[in-house]
Amino acid sequence: MVVVPKSTFKLMVFDFDGPNRINWSGQDCVLVRAGATSTGAAATQSAPGARETQATAPAGDAKQLGSVLSLSVSSKTPGSINVSGRILWVLSKDAQVALIEGGLQSTPDGTVLQNWVRACRSRLPACQQGAKALKIYTIGIATTDATGHAQSPPLPAARYWIFCDGKVGTRHMMWNQPVDLKGGPASLTLDERNAMPVD
Repeated sequence: MVVVPKSTFKLMVFDFDGPNRINWSGQDCVLVRAGATSTGAAATQSAPGARETQATAPAGDAKQLGSVLSLSVSSKTPGSINVSGRILWVLSKDAQVALIEGGLQSTPDGTVLQNWVRACRSRLPACQQGAKALKIYTIGIATTDATGHAQSPPLPAARYWIFCDGKVGTRHMMWNQPVDLKGGPASLTLDERNAMPVD
């Protein structure tokens, strides 16, 4: 998150290390929510280089801030998708466009998004390169609960993309779904119908 103060042009950059901890970059300052326990949250099912960060929005009237996005991961075939603990990236730009801007390319063997997910699976340098490119447009990273549901705080009306990858049955699949928020509640379900193959 970047804050632009009224009285100066100096940018204040904050990195979110979880729902209860914020680092003020370059100032050696850490803000911790009062009463929060010190527990580390590992994004175990996200690509390497992705830190788990809860999507956040400024405090205030939810109506002024926009829409709450309800996200869910489900499957028509029980057990074919592990719905709990799924890492969902909330992006302000199409993940493919962001990766291309970051210098990644499509090849005859795959799209830029497929190539990036494969690079992360193989722990290649392109994984970190892509994660850095996506970070610029990352609004937050939400994790689904035991029932496969997650929810964002109120977000400004705009188009967002939800990115996720994981196994569907025996296949490695991914999602890069756009969703338009228009000032009211909105929802998006990730399942077999809108999944794309990694391999």
